[in-house]
Amino acid sequence: VGQALRWRAHVGSLDSVVDLFLDSKRDAVEEERPIKKRAGAIRFGDGKPRCAAFLPGSQSLLATGSSDGFVEIWDCDTCRLCKDLAYQAADELLMHDAAVIALAPSRDAQALASGDDHGVIKVWKIASGTCARKFPKCPAGITALDWGPDEALFAGCGDGSLRLFGFKSGTLLQQFR
Repeated sequence: VGQALRWRAHVGSLDSVVDLFLDSKRDAVEEERPIKKRAGAIRFGDGKPRCAAFLPGSQSLLATGSSDGFVEIWDCDTCRLCKDLAYQAADELLMHDAAVIALAPSRDAQALASGDDHGVIKVWKIASGTCARKFPKCPAGITALDWGPDEALFAGCGDGSLRLFGFKSGTLLQQFR
């Protein structure tokens, strides 16, 4: 953007100064207003939160992974577990055997991938709480997860590799070092 503005100024086609932080219709920066809604606090049990991700299409549902291996879906408006999910209402939570350190909700918010310190990746069906897929274990902890095209799942591993898993096949498709 800066180069484009300098070029327009050089050739004389820049009519006025452009400030990206100012609204084009106003000359002054709009004053920030405090949020009127009072913030709450999510209370974790014995574990400590290690990762979090908002579910796509929702401004109030937050998935968290904690040091005790729990994956939970929270309602940010009430700061409580989302009891709309039957399994959470019955205190049946999504769980790993190690600390959950990476989360990635699918783009359609139907699935949630979680990875732990021991290199285990699980994909959960959010609506039912069932484990839809468990991938081959990585030699080191999972440091990052993200959904790719065609329901592929990228996993950053603690050994410095990036692995691409096929969701439908449940197998390792490619490994990058």
